[in-house]
Amino acid sequence: LDLNVDATPPVLSNILASPGVQTAVVPWSSDTPAMSRVEYGLTPAYGLLTGWYGQLVTSHSVSLSGLAAQTPYHFRVHSRDQAGNETVSGDGSFTTLSAPDLLVNGLSVTGALVSGGKVVIAWNDTNSGAGATYTYWYDQILVTNVTTGQTLLNTAMAYSPNVAGNLASGAAAGRQLSFSIPDGPA
Repeated sequence: LDLNVDATPPVLSNILASPGVQTAVVPWSSDTPAMSRVEYGLTPAYGLLTGWYGQLVTSHSVSLSGLAAQTPYHFRVHSRDQAGNETVSGDGSFTTLSAPDLLVNGLSVTGALVSGGKVVIAWNDTNSGAGATYTYWYDQILVTNVTTGQTLLNTAMAYSPNVAGNLASGAAAGRQLSFSIPDGPA
């Protein structure tokens, strides 16, 4: 009987971290097919651990989510081959990106402010945060009759970075919405 035992753990290389605002992607390579997992936290004691990504691969990529913006993190990667040999990398670190902070300013209302009148509401969404926007957001528009308390308009208007682009720190996007004031009682 000829028995061949694999006791050689995977060799890891190209360990990186690509942080976002509240996420990070950690890619690396192993010389033999292996499962993937990442240990991470605010200190080299880590404290958080992803589950094993059970597919045996040589190009690894693990996504981390629920991170805090503009925060330094420590991480290390684990790779385990089919024979159970595991390699754990040394400590690495990254800092998540700064978050955006959207403010509404420059609000204006023009048009006929009477029953049946057409009205245009215009405003700017200004990014006063240190980081660029990176995803969709919604502006909630609520118009009420101050005399009767009746809601005349209650809608959300989406902003798509795929269409209009992300807003860098200090940048603004002009927004507007047109609507007709409902006819009142005769």
